Amino acid sequence: MSDSSALNVRDLLALPTDDPSIKSRRGLPNGHYVGDILGHEWIKVGQKQTDCVRYSIGRVEPTPDVTEDVSDIDFNRMELRADFYITPDALSILRDAIHNVLGLQPGVSFEVRIPEMVGAKVQFRAYPESRRQQDGSYLITGYTTVDTFSFVAV
Repeated sequence: MSDSSALNVRDLLALPTDDPSIKSRRGLPNGHYVGDILGHEWIKVGQKQTDCVRYSIGRVEPTPDVTEDVSDIDFNRMELRADFYITPDALSILRDAIHNVLGLQPGVSFEVRIPEMVGAKVQFRAYPESRRQQDGSYLITGYTTVDTFSFVAV
């Protein structure tokens, strides 16, 4: 599986499940990254279908505080997501991110400011996602969590 772009779905499904060329997903190492906000979309998430704005972040690069080797990560193909819940308790997180990235604009609504984030270069903290298992241990999922509290302009 050296060149996955040359394989089609049938080729992938024909592989034995124990094929050593199948690499496990790896989340980004803990640290700060810089990227561009490429777009946003309105979604509903979770069992309660909570309203959320999801920003996609691309052209991601690690900052010097990422000390773990990332030479095996193809940052050109990477696109991360940052979800901001639209609830009374969580709205301050989105507000702070908007103010940190775009600056304060008194009297301007979220409806106006949310799309203005698209195109901004941001720095953010990311870390490997983990899930608590029944035995109390944590399993690294191979996905990356973007810390929405950490958004700042670059």
